[in-house]
Amino acid sequence: EAIAAGASPLLPERLSYPKILRLTDDKTMQEFFYDGTAHQLADKLTALSGQISKDPSREERTDKLKSCIERFLWPDLVGGMDDCLEALLNRM
Repeated sequence: EAIAAGASPLLPERLSYPKILRLTDDKTMQEFFYDGTAHQLADKLTALSGQISKDPSREERTDKLKSCIERFLWPDLVGGMDDCLEALLNRM
């Protein structure tokens, strides 16, 4: 939800974040990830706090993230969920 609202994430490079956001092959998106350590998290937050307003291409990368998560937004999911519920009810 935060990404959909325009927030820039800072996520650990574990779990499924890179895969969900389809960023495994895009090296320009590495700024949104840290290695999971508190030290690198602090370093990345410090760096990002000084870059957000200075980097005009950051908005373009944030928009790319928004498009990657649109498939998880309610308007895109509700139809499929309704269909599944209807199919379950029809089997009863």
